[in-house]
Amino acid sequence: MKALHTVLLLGGLLVGCGGGEAAAEEDGEYEDLNAPVVDAGGQPVAKQSIDPAATGTVRGTCVFEGEPPELKEFGLAPECPEHAEPVRQEHVLVKDGRLKDVLVSVKKGLAGWEIPPAAPGEHVLDQVGCVYTPHVSAMRAGQTLKVRNSDPLTHNVNISAKRNNLSKNVTQGRGGDDHVMEPKRRERIDFKCDIHPWMSAHVFVQEHPFYALTGEDGAFEIAGLPPGEYELEALHSHYRSQKAKVTVTAGGVAETTFTYSE
Repeated sequence: MKALHTVLLLGGLLVGCGGGEAAAEEDGEYEDLNAPVVDAGGQPVAKQSIDPAATGTVRGTCVFEGEPPELKEFGLAPECPEHAEPVRQEHVLVKDGRLKDVLVSVKKGLAGWEIPPAAPGEHVLDQVGCVYTPHVSAMRAGQTLKVRNSDPLTHNVNISAKRNNLSKNVTQGRGGDDHVMEPKRRERIDFKCDIHPWMSAHVFVQEHPFYALTGEDGAFEIAGLPPGEYELEALHSHYRSQKAKVTVTAGGVAETTFTYSE
């Protein structure tokens, strides 16, 4: 498979990106947003506060060229609740040439700014009808992640979260308590069920608020960015990561398009 992207500039640059055979994870080094800022002489410098009245926006679309891969239909186990429609794979969801479930986030450019803290809140990953819901989602580090079982049967929650040291394999029975986690670091946390092997989900954990997950229209918007030059990264669970550079101005809009194909 291959992946390309184009950047349309309202202050942007074209950056090349190759294709890949495996699911994407973070590509290369990220900024340490907790590291102190120093000047050219090595002296500490205070980080800048973000003025909401002088910020800009990045908007864009993740498009898919050609025929997307066929989505396999699953034969659910007899104990699973019935569905009105067949249950199919969700790894590449394309509608009208637009790709769903792409996480677009700022990878570089925020080091000198004070990052707003995560608002208190819960992020729920549920198991409904022997399907993880939602299949792909995103949350801030520092918030609470709860894995819930709303099914009238037992599931096995197999968690892969190496950077947060949260990897675990737990059994979650009917009506059981939520499995609660508090990831602190950026990571894509993967979930699967060993009892029902078609079940899978991905939760992207981000250390700042400047990210967006594409919906069925493939669109994303990242607002509230202070003026400056940024490197964006687009992550999808089935394709290699893509990057783009944009320049954000106060009150301006930088437009970016990421293009995918098999």
